[in-house]
Amino acid sequence: MKLFCSLLLVVLIIQEQKVVQCMKVSKWGITSDLSRLTVSVRDLFQNAMLLITDGDLYVLPDLKHTLKQTLRNTTGTVLFRAYNGYITDLSADIVNCTEKNQLRRLTMSKSPVNKKEMFTCGDCIVLEADKFRYLYESYFDDIETHGDIYDTSIRYWVSFQMTVESNSSSTLECGMNLDSLHIRLDMENWKLEPKIRSLGRMNFMVDNINSWLIDHFNVTVSNNLHQTLSHALRFTASTHFMCDEFLSI
Repeated sequence: MKLFCSLLLVVLIIQEQKVVQCMKVSKWGITSDLSRLTVSVRDLFQNAMLLITDGDLYVLPDLKHTLKQTLRNTTGTVLFRAYNGYITDLSADIVNCTEKNQLRRLTMSKSPVNKKEMFTCGDCIVLEADKFRYLYESYFDDIETHGDIYDTSIRYWVSFQMTVESNSSSTLECGMNLDSLHIRLDMENWKLEPKIRSLGRMNFMVDNINSWLIDHFNVTVSNNLHQTLSHALRFTASTHFMCDEFLSI
């Protein structure tokens, strides 16, 4: 009986070692494949960013607001406009791709004639810029001010879903479809602290301008980036060997 138990224990240990070895090999394969996919995603986004920046600048949409204000017994409307805005050195990189499975691959078809895979990424692309700057003008009654607004950095997170398909029976042998793209301002790690120069007697506008800028970057600029980056990604994909770069080997 003792001999039988000993033999059974040896068999179980050997089987467990085989399972562990298989798990390791499988893990190596996943890690290697993820590394290759990470490089492909980074390359795609970085090339797309080159298309949407003019030199090192990304042009920002104008910002306009009005505000009812009472000052020195005078009630009227403040007119505020920020224009000629830009951000410098806007770049894209892939980060945290292995944490919480942000970057995933879903195989939809393995047919030799038709291979199709879906790629999803949740907050694994970061868009960062060194600084932004706007010129501004503001008018109220007989007060007129001009100056500039700037800050040292800005950051956005990007999520996407993309499908890549190869079809040897089609004239278009490889196709990419950008199913969804989402861009959001990083409000957790980045705080807008703009410097407003030459505000003078309109310094009562500081809190309003800060609020307007946050909303502007969170909505208007995000939507603007979404539109331009979507077009740039599709064009960049048309110049890449997407099936070779993205589909499983």
